[in-house]
Amino acid sequence: MNNEKKLNFLIYNDIEKLLVSNCSFQRLLELSLICKSSFRSIQNYLTHHPNKIKFFLKIFNFLFYLNNNNDQNYKYKLIQFKESQNLFFKDNFDYCPSQLKLNLDSITAAIGNGYQYKKFYFEQYITIIKDCGRAYRDLISDGVFQFNKIMLYWDAKEEYQVQQVLDNLSLFNPRKIRITTSPSITGLHPNYLNTILTKGGGSLQTIQFCFHNTPIEFATLALKSTTIKSLTLRLGENDTSITLSNIFLDSKISQNRSIKKLILRECVWGSSNNYNPYSSLQILYGNSTLTQLGLEIFKIKEKHGNNNNHFIIGGYKSLSPLLDLPNIKILRCDLKSIESFFIHCNHNSNIQKLYILNCQLDPNNKDTTTECSNKCKYFKYFKYFVRFLKENKSLKCIKMTSCYGIYKKLKELLMQKI
Repeated sequence: MNNEKKLNFLIYNDIEKLLVSNCSFQRLLELSLICKSSFRSIQNYLTHHPNKIKFFLKIFNFLFYLNNNNDQNYKYKLIQFKESQNLFFKDNFDYCPSQLKLNLDSITAAIGNGYQYKKFYFEQYITIIKDCGRAYRDLISDGVFQFNKIMLYWDAKEEYQVQQVLDNLSLFNPRKIRITTSPSITGLHPNYLNTILTKGGGSLQTIQFCFHNTPIEFATLALKSTTIKSLTLRLGENDTSITLSNIFLDSKISQNRSIKKLILRECVWGSSNNYNPYSSLQILYGNSTLTQLGLEIFKIKEKHGNNNNHFIIGGYKSLSPLLDLPNIKILRCDLKSIESFFIHCNHNSNIQKLYILNCQLDPNNKDTTTECSNKCKYFKYFKYFVRFLKENKSLKCIKMTSCYGIYKKLKELLMQKI
């Protein structure tokens, strides 16, 4: 009996975009060989709409592709580069503006016949530092280059240059901005940062504070925005709960209809009184667009044993306002809070994904796992995971970030248990 199942072409057409999204060129080549229609469809994506399937070129790979071109076989090329009007690039490192211009001139020359692309789009973050702001500005002045992601980096000696970049931010018209600084600097003046919101352009949707504290005024203005969809803040130099509650009230976040992802992390130099989000979460009532909430800023712990103070809502109960916010499907928490978040997920069937992060900071924007290096702490987290996996029936995904040491040990312990 033949147990092979063939994929109906009608079904294939319905799921093709899912199959070809976010694939390597080698994988796309394999899929294009399924049939003539799949070849033509993938060829069309790569030639005219590569961004729709999240396919981005690397400059040197594309130059190699062009230099090995044979005009006689051109019609069989998956990328019909002579018909493309826009090219989308994403590399793993920053180019200086002059090198970038040189490489793209080489691409144009390799294609030949005086062909000019309408637009070069760049999907990796470019770092604006020192004089690069002016150089990048010169690149985009002719309207050919579009940088969708910008990393703003400065120190005290560079404030003037960064101010110039911010004043001309509308020329860049980025979709995403990251903000960071050197470890010895307290940060840029809030008035400069507010320029991001006033001159960021109509395309700006994402703002992320990396190694830089978020001024309260900026956080409030950003949450009042009607265009910002994703916001990562570093807060809590004073009382975290009070600060956050004031920001939510002043920004009228319950009425916000644009924000979808809100990540809250503690300020660079640590936070105080950051163990109870109850009052802050209550202010979210009425918001219907927020789907992902990051509460890494809070270090929530369960109190075991007798607790005579029945008037304080703590531990997993401090997350209870989320039960009345069914639009929130994804939660993010600090590793130290996983017991409370696990218990909450058992009570809240709306939560489909839980991201666990180890949020101990270092100046290089990397999280570390030095706190969790001893066996007792590994075993404590292991107990939480085993209990949760036995009890929970609704969560679809758990993802651990910057917790490799813990993940590795948990895997070993789970394998031993099996």
